[in-house]
Amino acid sequence: MVPAICIFAFIGAIRIYTYSIGMISDQRFTKDNYFKSLTFWDENNYDRWFFSRACEPHGDIENSWELLSLQKEIEVTKESEFILTAEFEFPKKRMGERYFVKATFDKRIYSKERFKNVFLVIDAYSNRLNHRYYKAMNLYNDIEEGRDEWKTLVFESQAYDYLEEYDHLKVYIWNSGKHHFKLRNVRLVVQSFK
Repeated sequence: MVPAICIFAFIGAIRIYTYSIGMISDQRFTKDNYFKSLTFWDENNYDRWFFSRACEPHGDIENSWELLSLQKEIEVTKESEFILTAEFEFPKKRMGERYFVKATFDKRIYSKERFKNVFLVIDAYSNRLNHRYYKAMNLYNDIEEGRDEWKTLVFESQAYDYLEEYDHLKVYIWNSGKHHFKLRNVRLVVQSFK
């Protein structure tokens, strides 16, 4: 019993230390990356993981709109900055629905540098108002994922429209880091929940 408590205390101390130095953010680990994340002495692990905190929304799905569905491989070059733009128009009459964007795709990276500054962007706006809801999520859970094989990823986020002030929504990938990678089985969906 005592050795088990010592092991858990040691792992807890590593977690607190790596969080305090900015090596990891608060996140959900998978079996693929948990033990790698304990090696705080490895400089390659600094700022390696990002989790969007995606989770299934609660409630019942009221409507679902498929914005994009592509099975073919899409090559993203260093020259490609904005790709896969999909647009959605919010229903004119709505009564407190919550809108969620879900993106699923397979990713494979080819650049040698760390896969940073590539984002999935959610941009809600109105033609009659002068403000926006804008969210850019890193397009990875682990910077190294997809380097030698295809990796399936799922990102979900709410498009906050509590005051029903937005008319339009754009979802796109912003390759500001100028990386070379491929995507396939891309699917973008907007769902409304009551």
